[in-house]
Amino acid sequence: MKKIGYMLICILIANQAVAQENLAEVYRVGQIKLAVKAGLTMFRLKGNGVSELSAEGKSSNLNGFFTSLEGNIELNRFLGLQHSIAFIQKGALLQLKDEQGRLFDSKYRNTYLEISPVSFTFNLKMLQLFAGPYFSLLTASSIQRKDDSGNLYKDKSIFGDASSEGNYTQKMDAGFSTGMNFNRKQISIGFRYVHGLAPVIENSAHIHGQGSIYNRGLIFSAGYRF
Repeated sequence: MKKIGYMLICILIANQAVAQENLAEVYRVGQIKLAVKAGLTMFRLKGNGVSELSAEGKSSNLNGFFTSLEGNIELNRFLGLQHSIAFIQKGALLQLKDEQGRLFDSKYRNTYLEISPVSFTFNLKMLQLFAGPYFSLLTASSIQRKDDSGNLYKDKSIFGDASSEGNYTQKMDAGFSTGMNFNRKQISIGFRYVHGLAPVIENSAHIHGQGSIYNRGLIFSAGYRF
């Protein structure tokens, strides 16, 4: 009888532990977990139209910054949704020609307010995989040029508008991103690949208006989860 009683007590304790775990999981589902992140970006321009902007069509990685506010919602134990808003720098290191026809490296840098409305996530313990679309609004744009004395300066006129002549920066960007996060307690470390699908450059003199030039790059980030 003592053994039977001891077994019943063990079963009750085990059932209670399972019930508490299930209750905790139900509580987590539907809850929004926020995270603040910052990091480094590495972007370049891709596409057949890069040769119209850079000598010999060369485009190298340009580093920038990234900061975001992210929200995650668990749908069940493995699946979830992710939403984020971020300030992000994109662009490329190009090659331009000065007045003497000599090549020099030029930083073409764009800053965007970027929204990822919904990304689908797969969660496995501390690992999170995600993928989804993004939409960006251009807030600043500049390209380095050389003056008559050969000194570099930032030409912000490339921000442009519909009345601008020649190349100027498109005001919207869109595409998709995919990546992974490693989450441990309140700390999150991750990276993502960004694949732009909207042309970056407008050209009022171009027959089609937009060149085949797109943002492509990587983001490395670290953050704190609330």
